[in-house]
Order: sequence, then structure tokens, then C-alpha cells
Amino acid sequence: KHKKTPHTLLQLPGEYFDQSHVALPNVSKFFLHQALEERKAAEALMKYQQERGGHYCSKTIQKPNCEYAVGLMKALEVAMVQWKTMIRYFEELYALSIENADPHSASTIKKQFIGPKIRKIKLMGDLLTNARRLDFAAQNLAHTIIFFK
Repeated sequence: KHKKTPHTLLQLPGEYFDQSHVALPNVSKFFLHQALEERKAAEALMKYQQERGGHYCSKTIQKPNCEYAVGLMKALEVAMVQWKTMIRYFEELYALSIENADPHSASTIKKQFIGPKIRKIKLMGDLLTNARRLDFAAQNLAHTIIFFK
């Protein structure tokens, strides 16, 4: 089963929103920052795995099965789904640690990987709520302008 690299998938919207025809530099910075954080988390996981005697198996990563996310809400939704998927993987790893009586790994996984992802999902939910409110307000404003013309 191929897992998509989170930092690469977050980098795509960061680069998209930085283009001159889109020009949302703060959104671009947000996604590029998230991509950097995900890369650091992946490196921390590989380092922890090596310290514990595990092996990293490099695999070819398939192209994501979704179309390129165009638009702020779509990009936020894709990132939200991605982080929820990552949490499921870490929860499986956490459960394996508990089953195999490895409290150190369980604690590390929970503190370093699950906790931060939960905070990111909360942040993403807040951003999506605000984006939907802005979209709704913009639609109502457009209807009001058309009505009063």
C-alpha cells in the first residue's frame, strides 16, 4: 500500500497560491510552512525508527488520486483529509505499540505525532469554517448588489 508524502502534497497548494494569477501569498506561506513541518515530522519518525532498530524501506510514491486542488476551500479540505488519514496511520502504530508492550514507543507516537496532527486538524477546521463564512458572505453581498442595481 502506497502512502502519499504529506510534505509534498502540502507543498503543491503552497506553490499554486504563490503564482501571480492567484496571488495569495499568506495562504502560500501557510501551506509551505505546513509542508516544512510535515517534512521535519517525517524525518523525526525515521530517526526514531533507526534509533529503535527499525528499517526504512523507500518506495515509489504514486501520484495522488485527486485532481489538483484549485481554490482555497478545496486545498484546505484536501489537507484536512490528508491529516485525518495520517492520524489513522499513527493510531494504528500506537495500537501496535500497546499490543507489543512498548510504552516508550506508544508515548512517543502519541506526543510527537498524534498530538500535533490533532491540533492541525482543529486549526484546519477553524480555517474551513471561516472560509465558508467568507464565501457565504460574498455570495450574499453579490445577491444584494444585483438586487439593488
